[in-house]
Amino acid sequence: TLTATAFSGDGSALTNVPAGVSNVNMVVFTSSGTYTPTSGTKFVTVYATGGGGGGGGADWNVSETFVRNAGAGGGGGTAIRSYNATELGANASITIGGGGGGGGISSNGGSGGNTSFNPAGTGTTATGNGGSGGTRCYNNSNQSAVGQQGIGGNASGGEVNINGQMGQSGGGTDGGRVVFQNNGDTRVQANYGGGSFFGGNRNRQVNGGATNGGTGQGIGVGGNGAHGRQSNYSTATGGSGTSGIVLIM
Repeated sequence: TLTATAFSGDGSALTNVPAGVSNVNMVVFTSSGTYTPTSGTKFVTVYATGGGGGGGGADWNVSETFVRNAGAGGGGGTAIRSYNATELGANASITIGGGGGGGGISSNGGSGGNTSFNPAGTGTTATGNGGSGGTRCYNNSNQSAVGQQGIGGNASGGEVNINGQMGQSGGGTDGGRVVFQNNGDTRVQANYGGGSFFGGNRNRQVNGGATNGGTGQGIGVGGNGAHGRQSNYSTATGGSGTSGIVLIM
């Protein structure tokens, strides 16, 4: 508990601050490493987000009337936890989970990696797990298979544990796709990958034929699923998920 008679400032610096209180700093890790708190650190709050899963590929090698999409990757989970100086210890080991690779024309998307903040003191490790990859869609002897969505990663060790968002499925009569006309030409959008605590995808590829799934847009976001175009024996690849992050305040 802090009691003070006055805080004032111009937006860039504080004045009349009681002894022992200073500005809050933020440290960002986008690759694995070691965090060493600065001298005098009293406590930190940590956000640990796993990598997004990759989108599945589309292998469409016979002509038929169905249209199917591959499943999109799931978003990474996020653990949020505060540590005091005793819980934090001298340092913390940080592992950043990478994004899952996009599936080839006949393969599923890869799972995103797990992100963790492991303090040297008595504190609990905070882990945001990566999202799973979406499965491919394929056609074999006129039997279509629907790509399944990647599941969002969960989290553990946080005082707040947030699951990543599920990717879009390739299910449905039209394969979960979005179709619209552009001067008479049918356009198809690939499925969205799942978002994380930090947000979701901004865009996805659009094409008149087969559509590759684009890379996830954001932090710990799933890759988009591919779309297999009907009647032209087309194939497409899934998009990759994006890496996770650790924020320390």
